[in-house]
Amino acid sequence: MAADHVGEGGSGSITFNGSIIVSRYLERWRSQPLFVSQQSLPLALQLRESRMNLQHTSSGFAWAMRILGLEKMPDLRPELSSVSWPVMLITGELDTKFCLLAEDFSKQYPHVNHMIAPHVGHNVVIEAPSCIAGWFKKGVKG
Repeated sequence: MAADHVGEGGSGSITFNGSIIVSRYLERWRSQPLFVSQQSLPLALQLRESRMNLQHTSSGFAWAMRILGLEKMPDLRPELSSVSWPVMLITGELDTKFCLLAEDFSKQYPHVNHMIAPHVGHNVVIEAPSCIAGWFKKGVKG
C-alpha cells in the first residue's frame, strides 16, 4: 500500500503506511462515547465491521470527513414544511444530539415521526436492525 501524508498535531506532515493511519483513526473514532454501545454487539459482527472499515484508505477517510461531515450537510429543515408525505426519523437512544434534533423536528412538523431505538447509539442500522425492520413493516403513521 502506498504511504499517505497526514498532519499530526500541527507539527507538519508525517508519512505512515496508510493501514496504520486507518487503524489509528478507527481506534480513536470507535472510542467516542457515541459508539461505545457497539462494544456489546456480537464479536462476529464487530469483526465484520472492523474488516470492512480497514479496507478504506486514509485519504478516503480524510475526503469523507472533509466533504461529508455534518458541518457540510445543508440544513433541510425549511424543506420539511413543503413535504406532504410522512417522514420517519430514527435515532438511537444513546445518541442524545440526534435524538434532540429529531425530537425538535417532530414537534415542528406534524408529518415527522421520531422513532427511538432503545439502548443503542449512533449506528442504529448495525445495532438494532430489527427495530428498523419492525417500524417499516408497521408503516409510518402520518
